[in-house]
Amino acid sequence: MAAVRVLLGHTGRMSCVCTAPDGRLVTAASDKRVCVWSLASGAVEATLVGHTKSLRSMCALTDGTNRVVTGGYDFVARLYELSAARGGAEVAAIREYSGHTKLILSMAAVSGGRLATGSMDRTIRVWDVETGACLATLRDGSGPWVEAVAAADEVTLVTCGPEQTMSVWDLRTYARLATVATSSYIFSLLRLGDGTVASGNNDGSVQLWDVRRRECVGELRGPYKRLQWLAQLGDGSLAAVGRDTSAGLWDVARRARLGVVSTLYRLECCCATVDGGLAMGCADGSVVVLGFPWARRGVAVVGWVAARAGVWC
Repeated sequence: MAAVRVLLGHTGRMSCVCTAPDGRLVTAASDKRVCVWSLASGAVEATLVGHTKSLRSMCALTDGTNRVVTGGYDFVARLYELSAARGGAEVAAIREYSGHTKLILSMAAVSGGRLATGSMDRTIRVWDVETGACLATLRDGSGPWVEAVAAADEVTLVTCGPEQTMSVWDLRTYARLATVATSSYIFSLLRLGDGTVASGNNDGSVQLWDVRRRECVGELRGPYKRLQWLAQLGDGSLAAVGRDTSAGLWDVARRARLGVVSTLYRLECCCATVDGGLAMGCADGSVVVLGFPWARRGVAVVGWVAARAGVWC
């Protein structure tokens, strides 16, 4: 059986979620609150303050610190140290990254102590995390905004916009290496454990990309539309959510669909949890957290019902 928990604390539609380096969950919603949750207790332990408008993106740093970066409708990305985010504290940002002139849609930690952010202003900015300096501004002419960014490896950045293309950048020189044609508008990008990059597409498919070869090496399909968020779970399976009430689960290695998770409310975002589960933010402001017993799990998701969460497979 899958364990289900529901986190209640937001009063607006969920907009983004990520797992912090210390395993806690960070969430943001249209109510402008940014909450840090204990998954053990289900309680909000702190709030992150400083943004003047709602958020659209966030990511945890991968440099061994306990820090996350957030960005959204006030055009500024902010860095937070979470060590003091306990006991109901209001935690202020320790650094700001200013330069975008429109909404920050996406972000990713990249090698060398850097951060990449993608914006509605049609640029990708690469920042020095510690100094806040903008190291490069990459101009993606393939569309009116930058929808998603992901580090394909230590030296390669992948970005996409609303056109059916994906751009590949060299993080050493900041030069564009290639523009790759895609079969659909890409909403989200995620580097997987096997080295491929997964794209969540407008046509409901997930495509798997070998970025070095500039080609699609696999495709995952199901009865979904507009797959806007991706998460790789503890057993290597891939979860994808669109802006409807269902999420798909796939075995990436076998290219096989495992099952569907459905909710009463439209899903807005998702991320993997520290214990290998899945957290999904919903349009009613709730966060549904699924914990799977991977050691006992078969090739299909076991059916279960949780009345309070309104979740079923």
